[in-house]
Amino acid sequence: MESLINFRDFGGISASDGRTVRSAMLYRCGHLNQLSPAAAEQLAALDLTTIADLRYASERHAQPSLWPGDWAERVLAHDQDRTHDAPHLAMLRDGTLSLAAVELFYDDLYRTLPFAPPYRRLFARAIERIATQPGATLVHCTAGKDRTGIFCALLLSLLGVPRDAIMADYLHSRGDTGLRAMKRGMLERTRERYGHKLDSAAVEALLDVKPEYLSAAFEAILVAEGSIEAYFRGGGLESTTFDRLRFKLVD
Repeated sequence: MESLINFRDFGGISASDGRTVRSAMLYRCGHLNQLSPAAAEQLAALDLTTIADLRYASERHAQPSLWPGDWAERVLAHDQDRTHDAPHLAMLRDGTLSLAAVELFYDDLYRTLPFAPPYRRLFARAIERIATQPGATLVHCTAGKDRTGIFCALLLSLLGVPRDAIMADYLHSRGDTGLRAMKRGMLERTRERYGHKLDSAAVEALLDVKPEYLSAAFEAILVAEGSIEAYFRGGGLESTTFDRLRFKLVD
């Protein structure tokens, strides 16, 4: 969709029981701060009733979503903010970004973010809303690949989608034209703001997704909780919510 980073319908995937996740019900993307009028019209036609904005409060303030009409009431978000610069932002500022540092950052992010209280609560609230409200859902963060990737992978797991199909959807973020534009902008802004050049390969890695990252998230959750359903039950959901979710989204 024009002007949207990393936008796609992540339905249409086969579940393990031979059924299929419904298309035109689950969408994902990056931030909506540069939403064009044409894209706004297209979004308005999607029957979105749930919008999960997985960004921190400061991110939402810096890049507010340009919603068509009065859509704020459809948005689920948390009100927490970072207490310090994210490691990758500090590395961008200091000029110390490297491929090895990026890989360590993402391994830690994917293992810990599902258990961060604001995100565990928000993930559970989003599943509850998706299961109980009619209409389609849009999940997004800034680039639409990491926080969004984790949540969408967990949602697809609840719907019975096999791990290899979940991974294939996650990896669709590779090569997105919007993410390539983000890379160019990041290189230019860092050079203008801080006066140093960045390792292009490290920036490429910062905007990439790797199977190892999502596997780390699944591993951490399964070790700590035993299953994806148990993880969400720990966030306050009941088994009936999972049943309603599958009834709504799987044919």
